[in-house]
Amino acid sequence: MVEKINYYKNALLNKLRLLVQNIFLKFYLPRNTELKKIIIENRNFLKTQQPIFSRNEFDENQYGMSYQNFKNINKDINSFTTYSDLLNFIIKHLYRKKVNYLEIGSSVMKNFVQILNYAEKSTLYCFDINEIPQKYQKLFVNKNIIESKKLSSSEVKSNNIYYFKGNVLSESDALEFKENLNIKFDLIFSDALHQSDAVLSEFANIIKPNLSTEFTIYYDDLDFPGLENTFFNIFNDLKSLQNVYATTFYIYGWMGQYEKVHKNGIISTHNLEEFFTNSKIKLPLQKFY
Repeated sequence: MVEKINYYKNALLNKLRLLVQNIFLKFYLPRNTELKKIIIENRNFLKTQQPIFSRNEFDENQYGMSYQNFKNINKDINSFTTYSDLLNFIIKHLYRKKVNYLEIGSSVMKNFVQILNYAEKSTLYCFDINEIPQKYQKLFVNKNIIESKKLSSSEVKSNNIYYFKGNVLSESDALEFKENLNIKFDLIFSDALHQSDAVLSEFANIIKPNLSTEFTIYYDDLDFPGLENTFFNIFNDLKSLQNVYATTFYIYGWMGQYEKVHKNGIISTHNLEEFFTNSKIKLPLQKFY
């Protein structure tokens, strides 16, 4: 009886928190016309992808997702900015829609396919510990021949896409991944294992050796214990080698309004304060470094 009362109490408190959060975020509705267009395009595209993830597949493999998130993953999301929208805006304005992109921790690929739908003539990589989700195995039907059992590739629209099944904590996986690369990455999205040692491992073994001259590294979930400090350690490491900029802020993930906003961070060779100011994009509690 007590457990049931606590369950309903916590559920009610969570709904109240999300309600207050959504009221607060109305002050940060996008004003940039191009970002608004991207949001509309992403929302319309997601409607064509439903369901993203089925209950049967969730019961077999959660892909790092809680049951609460699974219940909301196939629901329509509103017009508040998500990190998928912001990533596509970065691709448009910093890389003119042609980008070498790596996503570490692609889970059920809900973010990745929005990037794939938007980018043009690009090379796009997933790095994840899981098999390719059932929904998107069809993207890799026409696989290119690669001398690696861990790496699948194909061509979709004008983009070359790759999926590497590997562990961010494994140096051997990182080495095999690097051996099959013939590019450097312009934009990297890190959303895998949310532990400091894992984030440092992926940076040292996967990210740092494979960066383009002009790069952007985007980190999700800095509100996990220790991850914000890890983010600044990585920033200071890169800053000791070249001129880089950083910013932190809060934003929705691919669950949209059904969960709390995430603390995110970006490290880039591009002047991020100028980029956001000139683009007239304001995000909650944003700071520049």
